Amino acid sequence: MIRFFTYLIIFPLLLFAQQKVGNVGADFLSIPLLPEAMSMGGAYTALSSGASSVFWNPSGTADVKGYELYTGYTLWFEDTRVPYLSIVKSQGFYGNFGLFISGFFSGKLEEWTTDGPTGNTFTYNAYQIGLNYSRYFTDRFTAGVSIKMVRENYSTFSATRGVAFDAGTVFNTGLYTIKLGMAFLNLGPELKPDGEYIQYIYEGGQMKENKREYMSYPLPTTFKLGIAFEPYTSKFLRVTGAIELLHPTDYNESFHTGIKFDFNTIYISTGYYYLIGERVIKEKFDEGGFSLGFGLNAPTKLGTIKVNYSFNDMGILPDVHRISLNFSL
Repeated sequence: MIRFFTYLIIFPLLLFAQQKVGNVGADFLSIPLLPEAMSMGGAYTALSSGASSVFWNPSGTADVKGYELYTGYTLWFEDTRVPYLSIVKSQGFYGNFGLFISGFFSGKLEEWTTDGPTGNTFTYNAYQIGLNYSRYFTDRFTAGVSIKMVRENYSTFSATRGVAFDAGTVFNTGLYTIKLGMAFLNLGPELKPDGEYIQYIYEGGQMKENKREYMSYPLPTTFKLGIAFEPYTSKFLRVTGAIELLHPTDYNESFHTGIKFDFNTIYISTGYYYLIGERVIKEKFDEGGFSLGFGLNAPTKLGTIKVNYSFNDMGILPDVHRISLNFSL
């Protein structure tokens, strides 16, 4: 256990020491999916629980007691769609096992060449499919890991495929209601598109064509560290607050904070995130950051159904809406 905690301390330091790579592949993996998380401004790593956790902090699936099914949908920018689905089953002492899949589907994109638009269109789509394992190692410490296959399809031109890993922990400190959460997402080797492309070079008064292989690019590796606590609890209301730091390898760090008011059968939450550090674009513009959401909890004879919704202000970009459905037995 001591060695495990040592790795948890050293690895984040190595990530923070990395130089920003500037661009990554499979960037659809960076899209935050869960409405219950984004309604709190993304401050959710220490709170992540249930089948949805495969998309946020893999250790949270350890809280599933029987079966749990989770599905959701995010309407992203420019008519792009991100559906996702996960199922987790508890195996008691042996831990919990899960299966998950998410995709990214673009609308029709206009094809251009050096001479301008061709009048043709193409699409981009990508997906991840994986397995998850988690368990309680003590009554206050959970850990989980996921392995997944990642694929991108650039219409009929090219495609990439690879393997990635996620890992996470949640630790209940026993100090008041404070929980600590940590997650590493999208760890793995670089991706390389298959096939070749034509590079045009003007040389000696003539245009020459050279075939080139595509260059490889890294995955969007992300480290998240969060703290959650309950400043107020009663029979009818539980208030939960959370703060979180997110460190991606290709962009600015960001600070997230959120608060949730849970009235047992319904909750309301709000949050905010803020980018840290020097911006690539020097001009000031609206970066957004505000979020709001709610959820309904409906016990039935067959199990419990939960519905979640979130709204996120993206500044100069279009607002983002998310919705999800959870069913547990």
